[in-house]
Amino acid sequence: MIEISREIETRQEALDWFLAEHFPAPAAPERPARPTPVGPPRSGYDRSLSDDEILDRAPNAVNGQKFARLFNGDCSGYRSQSEADQALCNMLAFWCRCDAEQMDRLFLLSGLANREKAGRADYRARTIRKAIADCREVYSGRQDRGYESTGGAFADFAGLGGQGEQAGQGRGSAPPDDRAAALARIEERITYINIREALAAPPPPRQFIVEGCLPAGIVAALSGEGGSGKSYLAELMAVAIASGRSVPPFTVVTPATVLFVSVEDDELALQGRLYRIEQEIGLSPAEQDQLHANLVIASARGVLGALMEFDEARNPRPAMGTDWLRMKMEEVQPALVILDTKSRLFGLQENSNDDGAAWVSNLESLLVDHTGASFLVISHVGKKNEDEKTKQYGARGASAFVDNCRAVFAFVGASEAEKKRLRATDIGPVHKLVHAKASYSKPQDDAFFVKNPWGVPVYIDAESARDENLSAALDELMDVLLVEKPEGVNKKKLVRGTETEFKRIRNLIVETTGIKLQDLEAVINLGVESGRLIEEREEDSPARNKPVNIKAKGAMQEKTAHEPEQQTLIQTGEIL
Repeated sequence: MIEISREIETRQEALDWFLAEHFPAPAAPERPARPTPVGPPRSGYDRSLSDDEILDRAPNAVNGQKFARLFNGDCSGYRSQSEADQALCNMLAFWCRCDAEQMDRLFLLSGLANREKAGRADYRARTIRKAIADCREVYSGRQDRGYESTGGAFADFAGLGGQGEQAGQGRGSAPPDDRAAALARIEERITYINIREALAAPPPPRQFIVEGCLPAGIVAALSGEGGSGKSYLAELMAVAIASGRSVPPFTVVTPATVLFVSVEDDELALQGRLYRIEQEIGLSPAEQDQLHANLVIASARGVLGALMEFDEARNPRPAMGTDWLRMKMEEVQPALVILDTKSRLFGLQENSNDDGAAWVSNLESLLVDHTGASFLVISHVGKKNEDEKTKQYGARGASAFVDNCRAVFAFVGASEAEKKRLRATDIGPVHKLVHAKASYSKPQDDAFFVKNPWGVPVYIDAESARDENLSAALDELMDVLLVEKPEGVNKKKLVRGTETEFKRIRNLIVETTGIKLQDLEAVINLGVESGRLIEEREEDSPARNKPVNIKAKGAMQEKTAHEPEQQTLIQTGEIL
């Protein structure tokens, strides 16, 4: 009988023999010799490089040290060798001008090829295909433009090259000739202030796309909760600007071109909003023609990628989305570009302050060539309490994003007290537009909206509602004075007194009518102006500023009416 042990024991030597006997390791792929160029010399229009030229130039580019490390087989700084393989192929795609055969040859010459996986043709082909698909720029053959490529770039958020060039492709120092050319381009784009002119006269007034609200030439942000209607509100603003039709609270000075780019909504949703907005506000035929000429709405959902991305060293750089946006702005020449939404266009770490600042700087670089244009970036609010959502930092993500925006708006739900003040407690959800940050203007008052049956935000005239509330509050104050204080009450104490009795009267009026506490003095002034309240100064008071009492006019009339009767009773001795 054979006894079988049930204990697991180490038998590494036996396993090694079995694997070597039945599964011998394949020989390492032979590295081909560097080919010798053959054929006639290339013409002056052929910008491709031979293998030798690439291996001579690439290590001397701005990111040449990285190329040299990878080519020599150094994977340090990468999570896996496969990631290092991809990084090397990405750089080879630039230098080889996406020539897959040349990329494969050079990759097999590298130290990264000394492993079994790299010897598989299918693995290399897949890695090279991805590198070619992700390649946005290839070697141009122009010595003064090396900075623009993924092969040798330095930070260029100013968009030095203009149309079609890649800004911000990496970090480091450019070769002397390239750096001098790049610095010259930066110098050309910087505006210096003439000190004498600045001291001689005040500057011209700042231009606004929406009067007092949205200045020209800035990056602004509009944050709101999901489902609040912030995209609808932004499209309403776009219609107002493009048609030249002022739609409260948006006052438009002159019609202007608007580019609205949505990466959240499809064509049906955007078209439906546009139709319902026009049905609500009613544009004239001339305004419709103006709208057709000035408004460009693009549904880029599932098509347009992020505006920025990380390079191999995790440095932020503009992505293909920025290239498209630059191209579209050149075509449309908009005064305002609305981006909906930031979360799908960001591409970086949303909670990183460095990335938030870089993202706004990338947009600002696009504005350098479009004087007077502005961006309005739609963003979601963070997970904050209701009060914080209305503040400058209510937008989701790092604070550097809104710190670098020159105007910030929040579109959030109104409180119950605000709804009561607007006399809008029975008309459905009410939202308010808060001007949370205004670097170049005075913050505008909160604007309130209610959605019509189709979802269009309809402006609520807060001034009219306030007038009605002041009148209602005056009625309430009159009732209190007639019933409880027919002899009158000290005006200052009624408005600001800390005594329990005065607090009770103020709270009663506020809770009943919804007015703001600071509006109580306006209620009293309305009563005096209308003759319903009487002000009496206590002339016999020793105080320097004589106290003022207020009385309800009805109480005065009632007292006057009773005076003859009281006088008769006194004369007859019935009242002593």
